[in-house]
This record gives sequence, C-alpha cells and structure tokens, in this order.
Amino acid sequence: MGGGLIDKEALAMLPIMMARAMRDMQQMRSRLDRRMYAEEKVFGSMQARRDEAEVGIKMANYLRKNEVKSLVCVDRSARAGYMPVVKAWRMLYPDEARPEVYFINPSALGGMGWHDTERNFKMSYKYLLGNRKFPVAVLDTCIHTGRAVKSVVGSLKDVGFSDIHVCVPQLDEDATRIVKSLKAKPFSILDREPCMPCLTFGGYDMVEKQTYNIISEKRCDPEPTSRSLRIEIAEIFEKLEPIIRKEASKA
Repeated sequence: MGGGLIDKEALAMLPIMMARAMRDMQQMRSRLDRRMYAEEKVFGSMQARRDEAEVGIKMANYLRKNEVKSLVCVDRSARAGYMPVVKAWRMLYPDEARPEVYFINPSALGGMGWHDTERNFKMSYKYLLGNRKFPVAVLDTCIHTGRAVKSVVGSLKDVGFSDIHVCVPQLDEDATRIVKSLKAKPFSILDREPCMPCLTFGGYDMVEKQTYNIISEKRCDPEPTSRSLRIEIAEIFEKLEPIIRKEASKA
C-alpha cells in the first residue's frame, strides 16, 4: 500500500517536474545564445564594419549640411540606424546640437486618414511637429516597392512637413524614382552596395512587428539587445577613428 501511495505522489509531481526541466532547458539555451552572440558579432566582416562607420559619417555630415532638425528612422529595418549617426555626430561635432531622433512604424499608417494621422502625430510626436518648418530626414535600409517610404513621407506631408529628405545606404534608379515621385529629396549614402544590403544597421528584431501603433513595441528579449549593439558600434568607431576623421575631412 505504501508503495502505491508513493507512486501516486510521484505521478502527481511529474508534470511539475517536467515543467521545471523545460524551464531550465530554455534558460540554458538563452544563456548559450547570448554567449554565441557575444562571440559572433552582428557586423562580422571588416567591410560590414566599414559600411556602418561610413554610413554614420556621411549621414552626420549630410544632416549638418542641410540643417536637418529631425531624423526619422523607419521601423523595423532602420530601428538601429540612428546609432552610427549619433556616434559619428558626437565624434565629429561634439559641441553642436544634433538632430532629434524618432521612430515611425509604417505598417500602422496605411489606413489612417488625414485627421487620424494628425491626431496620432500630435499624441506621439509633439516635439517632431514643433520642427515641421525645418528639414526632416527619413532613414531606411532599402526601398523596393516603396510602400513603407510612401506611408512615412505621405504622413509627414499631411502634418505640415515640406522639406523631406529620404536617406538610404544605397538607392538604385527605381528607388530614386520612387523618392522623387513623392516630391522628396533622395540621398544615397554609399556609392556602392553595402556588405549587408537591407540589413545594414542590424537590430532588425529589436521591436515587434505590429499594425496598430505608429510607435513600435520593444521585444522583451531581443537579440541583439540595444545595449549590445551600441557597444559593438562604439568598438567599430574606436578602432576606425583615424579613418573616420580622415574621411570626414574630405566631406
């Protein structure tokens, strides 16, 4: 009888024990994934690192030259695009105020009418709207169909922006044509195709893909994290600083 009771108790505990084992395995996998990421960087090749630094330099120079007050990064692909720009600006122009950075999710703009767009912008981008008389730059990683950039540029126009610059690591003829059709100014940041086209900035999965809010939601456990990506970009700029300053002097 006693043996039977023990068996029943063990049987009752089995689901709990299995759940704990599963949780422990998931935690171990997460730790291993993080360790692998620490060893395998987002910008694994020297060319990818040079691309990242060059994009930051040329964007910083372009924003300064055109007196841009606001930089709008398109979610999700350009979410991390501000990092090399801010790093380059701080290195090159430490005593000058840099443009404010904003993030816009184009997936949530498609069904908005003019009043909805204005209301959403007023709620989410109070300071951005305060600079609508100044040039604004839209940063994306690539343009194919043009659907995302059309949504963002169209919404900026709806709320009163008129001097809009669309900046992409590389713009081909079709992409340039799309930007010009929107009465925006195209800027192809690099004079070549980047090492990681459409993934130039890394950090693609730092936010969730959703269609109900123009500000994307951050993922609970993104890989890479915002902090780890900033550390990696800081290392790139530190190692390439002489080259960065030489290239900046040519601009």
